Amino acid sequence: MGRPKNTYVPGGIYLVSAISKDRQALFADEGDRADLGHLVADVIGRCGAKIHAFKWLEDELLAIVQVYDVSLAGVMQRITSLHARRVHGKLGRRGSLFEHPHRAILLEDRQCVLEALAIIHRAPTSPWSSHFAYLGLAEIPWLSKQMALDLLSTQPGGPIGAYRRLIDSEPPWKHMEPGRVGRSSRTGERRPYDHFAGWLKAQSRARAKPATLDQVIQAVSRWFQVDPAAIESASTSPLLCLARALIVWNAMQNGIASLAELATRFGRVRSTLYEGQESYRARAPQLFSIHLPDILQGPQVALPEIVELLRATRQRTARLP
Repeated sequence: MGRPKNTYVPGGIYLVSAISKDRQALFADEGDRADLGHLVADVIGRCGAKIHAFKWLEDELLAIVQVYDVSLAGVMQRITSLHARRVHGKLGRRGSLFEHPHRAILLEDRQCVLEALAIIHRAPTSPWSSHFAYLGLAEIPWLSKQMALDLLSTQPGGPIGAYRRLIDSEPPWKHMEPGRVGRSSRTGERRPYDHFAGWLKAQSRARAKPATLDQVIQAVSRWFQVDPAAIESASTSPLLCLARALIVWNAMQNGIASLAELATRFGRVRSTLYEGQESYRARAPQLFSIHLPDILQGPQVALPEIVELLRATRQRTARLP
């Protein structure tokens, strides 16, 4: 799985985004789009780079770029500076046309390359893109589409059929929390690149987690000898509240889930979950001092001991959350 990177890797394949400054138009007229294609062809020819996919929007350029002898920064600086010079010359303007620096993510595996291909060709669509070339309906001499077609050719229906299914598929970040979808560009608007970057970061965080939330719930349910569904139910029995508090504590301490994610999972208000785990942690510190690997390994405290511990906590306070 890929991860956001800006380091130069010879032979590296990148998803690149270049956004206009202050949302100004990147093109003075339709001819500028055709001229940009000629410019890109000339630059990648001189630099020995490849463009595997592209899309020109009104205020953003998106592309999958592979670089070799000349760094990505070198390739993109040539493209953006020469294009800006031409557009400003037509409009009689000065200053920066693009935000600097451009943004780039190194694509390190098949899934990343294909998802990057999909986000370039999904909405918002543009007639100035490589979409129709991948459908076999247009020829763009400077576009290198064979690598992506080779990746798609392993799927049923041939590369074009697989490409259509890829574009029509649901983006993997559609059901992610808004706060985890990726940072916004300086325009304040979430764009395809932002969603992709957020998705990659979420994948990276998930790989770094010691366990999934489901695994923690399963482990705690074994300790308490209850059905995992009961822990996630609306029940407010003291035993289930204690189990839930133990899950919340371990999930948050080990970066497995945020309080917002836990509130969504358990169908409860965040403050209720937080206050509950703090209350039980103060009353049953023995349970909350057990390290997560030990919890995942299996029960080391018999259920009668947990029940007795719970009874003791009830004696210390007249009211449980």
